[in-house]
Amino acid sequence: IRTMQDHFRENGLLEPRFGAQVFTALGVVGLLLGVLGLYGVIAYSVGQRTYEIGIRMAVGASNGQVLGMVLLQGLRLSGISAVLGIILALALSGATTEMAWYVNPYDPSIYSGQTQFRDAYVMHDPEHAGCLLMYYEAHDSVDFKLNRGGLLVGVARSDSGSVDAWHDLGYFPSTLKSITNINQLEGPHVFSVNGTGTGWRLLFSNAGSPPGENGHTTIRFESLAEGESLADTTASHWSAPVIMEQYLNGAPTTFGWSGSEELHVEGADYLAGFTAWTPGSSGIAITGVLWNGNDFTLGAPSVTAVDEYRSPARGVRMALADFRPGARRVTFLLDSPLELEAKLEVFDALGRRSASLLDGKLARGRTSVSWDFLNRDGGRLAAGEYFARLSFAGGMRAVRIPVLP
Repeated sequence: IRTMQDHFRENGLLEPRFGAQVFTALGVVGLLLGVLGLYGVIAYSVGQRTYEIGIRMAVGASNGQVLGMVLLQGLRLSGISAVLGIILALALSGATTEMAWYVNPYDPSIYSGQTQFRDAYVMHDPEHAGCLLMYYEAHDSVDFKLNRGGLLVGVARSDSGSVDAWHDLGYFPSTLKSITNINQLEGPHVFSVNGTGTGWRLLFSNAGSPPGENGHTTIRFESLAEGESLADTTASHWSAPVIMEQYLNGAPTTFGWSGSEELHVEGADYLAGFTAWTPGSSGIAITGVLWNGNDFTLGAPSVTAVDEYRSPARGVRMALADFRPGARRVTFLLDSPLELEAKLEVFDALGRRSASLLDGKLARGRTSVSWDFLNRDGGRLAAGEYFARLSFAGGMRAVRIPVLP
């Protein structure tokens, strides 16, 4: 079993990578030869003008004036060479078109490093055997030329049995920045209802902070009309973007998520995303997708901390002290190698905050925090699954707490 990334690395990109390496080596050799050649021309010219330089200095020319004369000659040659090089590069760009995937070889942004093609999601094409579909994000050329930088979602199809040749199928107009107001759209991918290959949705997220963004609208999706092709980008065949939190009736399960992706395995579906809306809430969140016909809800997410490897807070630990299901009280043991600002909160299976147990300084060493299963209003919690989350700048810790009747 190999990942698609491994397959691309070992097979699909072998030939273009070799070509790129050869051209890079030739470019470096050409640059060195050019520098040596320019040096030789200037040195020879100065040698030929030795008597002229002597006469100029004899009649009053300063060292600086002579040096300026030589440098001006070198800059003149360099300028002429640069102009000729750009003209030749543009003239020969057509010969390298097949090596420049999904970009215009004459686009100035290629030469200035501003064109982007990223977050490719590759899947088997359900309508064409042996072909692959690739959803990706890239700059829209119209918006880019109007200085309205932003990314939108596009789709391409491979030739049958190949990962080397792709055909552009267009972009999704509803993902234009002028509609989404998202500068950094990311993580586009599609998923069907419970892996059935029907009821497809295109999901993407926002990694930036456009005006009005507060973490509640960072992830959204569009639904494909019944009977339409998954590779069809016609605007009327896809619904308007739906904000995930609004679809979940306000449940904050996906608050601040970005870079999300849905995964179907036998008997289950999962949705994951990177949570980094605030410094104290950084991690990889994974939740179960619960289907009810064509609709779905999300379970409580499990969060894996993503700690900065140099962070002094990497040693923070959280555990339960001798907890047993059916107990009327739980004690959290918090160990920290330093004093820091932290929050200890409890959430139910829908991601709703049930209790806030700590919001402030967490002392160095061990701290014990007890909880009597009371909610924010002082009432006793209903039976079910709950999750305690300790968040702090640089990481997060979580534990599961079953509450029995």
